[in-house]
Amino acid sequence: VIIFGDHTRIIKYVDFSFFLGADGTKILKNKIKNTHTKYLYYYLLNAKIPDTGYNRHFKWLKELQIPFLPLDEQKKIAGELDKITSLILLRKKQIEKLDLLVKAKFIEMFGDPVTNPMGWDKKELSKTCLIITGNTPPRNNNNYGNFIEWIKTDNISNDLYITKAKECLSEIGLHNGRFVGENSILMACIAGSIRSIGRVAITDRKVAFNQQINAITPKKYTALFLTIASFTSSVRLPLPIIPIKPLSKRVGAYLSILLAVVGPADPIGRPSLAGDGPI
Repeated sequence: VIIFGDHTRIIKYVDFSFFLGADGTKILKNKIKNTHTKYLYYYLLNAKIPDTGYNRHFKWLKELQIPFLPLDEQKKIAGELDKITSLILLRKKQIEKLDLLVKAKFIEMFGDPVTNPMGWDKKELSKTCLIITGNTPPRNNNNYGNFIEWIKTDNISNDLYITKAKECLSEIGLHNGRFVGENSILMACIAGSIRSIGRVAITDRKVAFNQQINAITPKKYTALFLTIASFTSSVRLPLPIIPIKPLSKRVGAYLSILLAVVGPADPIGRPSLAGDGPI
């Protein structure tokens, strides 16, 4: 059967016995002959269902029009996608192991930010960075257009930098919204999916962002240092203040290691960590 998260829009294929828990979980069972369930699963997995936050989304799922191909073709498509899915899962496991290596190298160079074995001076994040919570301008005042990207939590993946936003604000919307320039950090603090909370990404351009995101603009750090440090969401966490000169030198060395570990950059030349993808 196929399981649909009414609040989260997450879709899963289940081939084992289970108990239904939350009322926000919908079970989809194929009722049409000559239809392959795995084919339906992959189609729904890539369907465009609007994100309306922590609301019900099943009403949009029910309106989807699904092309029904001959059964043999459905099975062939599902089989090919199964192979691709297996490769993606294998890649994720590799990235998880590499991620441990990256974190270990960070500790080696900078020390643990919490225990601070290198004796750096420490200050609370809120006293060394500007922290801004985003907002959503009203929909009825010409706030939306194509003037500036409006970042949402789905633009904060496992990539080092934010991805391109699908929705933009107008010049009026920018005036009514909240924004940051490049070299800030956006953190997902509220999201439809629990696994998205706490994710961070660096801005490489001026962007606006919604209320589910907090922006952190460093004053005494570099954005790269804070991102790699994997700090917690608490703005009261004391972090080491490392002088800019040794910090820049070590960050440069670390970035070289990051690129070597993660692999080739994405098409526009940025280092990229593996994202969750559609599975």
